[in-house]
Amino acid sequence: MIARVIRTLSAVFVVVYMCEAAAGLRAGAQPAAGSISGRVVDWNGAMPGVAIRGRPAGDPAPRAFEAITDTDGAFAIPNLGAGDYELQVMAPVSETTTDRRVHVAAAQITPLTIEIYRGCDTFADERGSTTNTDLREVIGLAIHDSLNGALPYDDVHVFSTANVPRDVDLAKVLPRGWEVLTPQRIRARADLRDGVSYLKIGRIHARGGCIAVAIDEAVEPRKPAPHIVLLGGAGLMNEYRRTPGGWQKKRVYLYEI
Repeated sequence: MIARVIRTLSAVFVVVYMCEAAAGLRAGAQPAAGSISGRVVDWNGAMPGVAIRGRPAGDPAPRAFEAITDTDGAFAIPNLGAGDYELQVMAPVSETTTDRRVHVAAAQITPLTIEIYRGCDTFADERGSTTNTDLREVIGLAIHDSLNGALPYDDVHVFSTANVPRDVDLAKVLPRGWEVLTPQRIRARADLRDGVSYLKIGRIHARGGCIAVAIDEAVEPRKPAPHIVLLGGAGLMNEYRRTPGGWQKKRVYLYEI
């Protein structure tokens, strides 16, 4: 009788132990990691040498991981926990970044294709050339787009001849009511009118089939004007690419001068 009770208790103990052990394994088990398998491309195809930096979404800590695309523009980020991630993509020698948010599921590969745009000053493999005719056309487009763009130019009706190529006739480009003045005449008028607000071409950058034109808003103060504190101005950088249908705007952004 006693032996039978002992055998019964032993069996119960073994069953209980095995159940607890299994529960412990379940509690301590880690979910299988997920991953991102992606490719970075631009208008011309694969983008090699691009840095992809990322971190869990909402995490203020420094970037947690990084990958570099290969010659085919491909990259892989393994061993990620399930959740949302914020990615930042930057081409080599570029000031332009592309931000993406992606969800990673446990034990799954998340496919991702990221299309980025490189500015005119970063086309390492750009082909082609631009002519004076191209520059005249794009400058006209940039001025037109800037006057109808994000900057409030309602109170500005003066355009400086500074940085304007010789064969560009601003009088034919600007809408009615605008004045075209040299920097010297703007300075003279500023002394008479307690300062003058005006637009000017900040810089022109042409490379291959891409032209960037910056249209800046500036203020010429009256001299002397020691009581006036100038905080700088603002401008629009307009980038255009040659397409079969003509020059097409590819990017525009506001910046402080």
